[in-house]
Amino acid sequence: MFVPSKQKWERLFNEFGSRDMVLVAPGNHDVGRPDSRDVFKASNFIRQDYPYEVKINGSNLVLDDSVSSNWIVDNKVKRQILNSENESTLVARHHILISELSKFANASNSPVPLPSVKSFIKNFPSQKSVTWIMGDGGAFDHLPRITCHSYGNHRFIVNGIGELKNDTLLILHDGNIFSHIIR
Repeated sequence: MFVPSKQKWERLFNEFGSRDMVLVAPGNHDVGRPDSRDVFKASNFIRQDYPYEVKINGSNLVLDDSVSSNWIVDNKVKRQILNSENESTLVARHHILISELSKFANASNSPVPLPSVKSFIKNFPSQKSVTWIMGDGGAFDHLPRITCHSYGNHRFIVNGIGELKNDTLLILHDGNIFSHIIR
């Protein structure tokens, strides 16, 4: 279940659409081990130039590889947010990025000390709204299926699939984020 394969990636894209429909912000099971990274890189469907930016129905979305960046938000992501023509940006990544979210994450042992939310948001322009979507949550019964927190002009959503009752999908449609409980 936690080991990626070329067949699993192909099944995902065959079932749910093209490279333009399914966007991947890789997590530790996707690229954390050398053999899983090789499988990930071998996929013809997945872009490899992380972080990268896409426009979806006028929304600005940045996809980040937080495994390769050791959970840190690198300068390229910061520049993409700063240089965006939109006042609002969504950033999808796997790992949490501020210390206050540690209690909601599947893996709370960051390889580097995480900043507080107060010090983190100082790195971003105050006139830009940023929604951070992190997928490393919800794998265990004791964790919420989804949690959302706001601080200043930043919104932090921790979500994930744990094959548990009430797992929740996030769906981006027309610039809005919807949640859908998997039954």
